[in-house]
Amino acid sequence: MSLLDPVRAFEDYSTLDNLSGGRLQLMIGKGNGAAQAKLFHVTEADQWDRNREGYELFRRLWENDSVTWSGRYRPSLTDAEALPRPLQERIRIWHGSATSRESVDLAAAYGDPLFSANVTNPIDPYADLIDYYRERWAHYGHDPADALVGAGSAGYYATKNSQDAINTYRPIYDATLARIESFGLPKVFPTLEDAIDRSSLLLGSPQQVIDKVLRYHEKFGHEVMHLHADASGLTPSQHRESLELFQSEIAPVLRKEIPSRPISAHVPAVTA
Repeated sequence: MSLLDPVRAFEDYSTLDNLSGGRLQLMIGKGNGAAQAKLFHVTEADQWDRNREGYELFRRLWENDSVTWSGRYRPSLTDAEALPRPLQERIRIWHGSATSRESVDLAAAYGDPLFSANVTNPIDPYADLIDYYRERWAHYGHDPADALVGAGSAGYYATKNSQDAINTYRPIYDATLARIESFGLPKVFPTLEDAIDRSSLLLGSPQQVIDKVLRYHEKFGHEVMHLHADASGLTPSQHRESLELFQSEIAPVLRKEIPSRPISAHVPAVTA
């Protein structure tokens, strides 16, 4: 949201809401690409103000047929009628969070769900941000029971036998480390074994994957989780078999062990 024009973003996603029959949900974030920020003249000093302003205008456009508005980073609007109008009166917008309390506070202020990146670092900094989200959620007067959290993962591959999963995934992980090194970035998890132990990588037998998700759930209290839709170097058959194993042996246990609300449930109106 710090890079996009909120009016154009509204037009695009309102169109998609219509095409999807009102099934659209969004996840927003400030964006962390240095090249993109340079291209759009976004600085470290103003990136969060841009993100907040863009998000607030996007929401107003979504929820009002006519908008009069002025801000710092785009031309003002006077009785603007942005089209097409969406099917959903209020859309569920997840706030993607990786390292910053600004995005967490914005989500809590508006009564929106939080989605933790949960990829690059060990569990603790992400758990701290989620705890902060719940604190700010209560600070803004929302019912603690309504807070909704999702979490990402650093990859997924399961096989019946854990050693088969490790042997298959090792060259994939080694290639990932080489790519990280080529970018000049630190190797937070320098070996596959370390990643299995300390990162959110879901790798091994179905029971090992279940155990790790439940361990993260103890810290996060999350109800929604992310699995990679791409194969991440796996063959098509390996990828398909792993996803089928998740659906047949892992997901039923998680659904039973982790109470969760349907993410398509009605989104109540919240005024910040």
